[in-house]
Amino acid sequence: MRAKVSVEFFNRLNKVMEELEAVDLDREVIRKLRDTGYAYSGYLTMYLSDGSVTRLYFNDLMPEIIPALNNILEEMEVAHA
Repeated sequence: MRAKVSVEFFNRLNKVMEELEAVDLDREVIRKLRDTGYAYSGYLTMYLSDGSVTRLYFNDLMPEIIPALNNILEEMEVAHA
């Protein structure tokens, strides 16, 4: 499985301050989402080993998103070990 993240970070005036476009999910991306002072929204695209693709929307109002991304990353690391 591979996972890519596309996300936009917004200030309080809803102006886009930064964008990440189709970057590999890794600890640095998760840390950036967790520690940002901005609101954000984006997509997680997962490329599964059976050839299927799943795309999930997320935003900063979903408190469970950081633990979920950590779990996905751990599963990817176990699969590659």
